[in-house]
Amino acid sequence: MNIQKPFQASQGWLHRFKLRHGIRQLNIQGEKLSSDKSAAESYLIEFNRLIETYELTLEQVYNADETGLFWKSLPSKTLAMQNEKNAPGHKSSKERITLMPCANASGSHKLPLLCIGKSKNPRSFKGTEMKHFPVCYKYQTKAWMNQDIFKAWFFEEFVPSVKKHLKSKHLPERAMLLLDNAPEERTLQTADGQIFVQYLPPNVTALLQPMDQGVIDACKRRFRKIMLRLLLEADCSL
Repeated sequence: MNIQKPFQASQGWLHRFKLRHGIRQLNIQGEKLSSDKSAAESYLIEFNRLIETYELTLEQVYNADETGLFWKSLPSKTLAMQNEKNAPGHKSSKERITLMPCANASGSHKLPLLCIGKSKNPRSFKGTEMKHFPVCYKYQTKAWMNQDIFKAWFFEEFVPSVKKHLKSKHLPERAMLLLDNAPEERTLQTADGQIFVQYLPPNVTALLQPMDQGVIDACKRRFRKIMLRLLLEADCSL
């Protein structure tokens, strides 16, 4: 900055400096430091080849990615008065569910959120049929994604929904689902091979994975707001 004499910025000066230059705080998305840039650049050639080979449009290219949500976890920061030196702590809850958003590249088709919990029929939803939920609910003892759940979702939820969407757009029933890692069974496609899964190479998720560019973060924030509203409504009803 070519400052010749000792300089100490006040809080107000620093605040105005950041406003003038558009400096803002961002949440870090993905693991960009460990990403393989050369592998990402090489894969772009392969990706373009697939698009040309199958003659795919933005309507026919999909991406899905899973993430864990610790829905009972309380904030780790709080506001305090001037005379308060510290705030009482609490044990962070490890209760989690797994979420998986999925959408096409044009943004015109967003599939219902896949939600994986621990219980087949959660006690809090007693008397409600799971098929009426606005999400696709699955269960697993640890609330994790596994090969069976993903395969069932692919053939029972993804393929029918994609075919219906493409038919409404008067497009061929052909689509590619881009994933960030490969399960044990790499070849996953419909019988005619027109709807298939393609996997990203290792260590390029933060650079190429569309869902990792802020979509999952926004989805989590929205989900937490909904959960908080439901908890408040339940508390008021009591």
